[in-house]
Amino acid sequence: MSPSPQDTLQIDRLLLRRELLFAQVAHTEETIEDLLGEAYPFPDPPDLPSRQKRRAKKAASRRKAKGVDKGKGQNAVRLRALQDGETGYGLVWRQEDGSERKDWLEDLAPIENALRRPSESLQPIRIETVDKEGKCVQVLWETSPIENEPENRQKGSADENVPDL
Repeated sequence: MSPSPQDTLQIDRLLLRRELLFAQVAHTEETIEDLLGEAYPFPDPPDLPSRQKRRAKKAASRRKAKGVDKGKGQNAVRLRALQDGETGYGLVWRQEDGSERKDWLEDLAPIENALRRPSESLQPIRIETVDKEGKCVQVLWETSPIENEPENRQKGSADENVPDL
């Protein structure tokens, strides 16, 4: 049974939040080591459910869903793996209230899900690669200006919810 669109949206939001929190932990550890000027013996992270080994399931049949772009044609979005000097992806998206938010992610899966299943409450605007300081290295994807402007846009900073890296 596949999750409902509302469940998928909530899962994507939680995955984005998870990636943001992982980035904050990494930044905190780097800051501590910078202050000390040497490596610090951090304890191992807790055993997360996502790191536990599971038995492999049989592969589900892959039927092509109607209306889903499989990466062909002019509307295809092709994202690439990180290259030297890039530490993550910056996802700029519009929230339900019209404000913009930027999250840093290390994994492409939540971004690809957000692009495949856009909704009113999670509208991707731009995807870019970022360096260690959080500066844009390359814009990988961006909506057209017409798609990017809501009717009742409220001012909001894209970086207000992002930790200083």
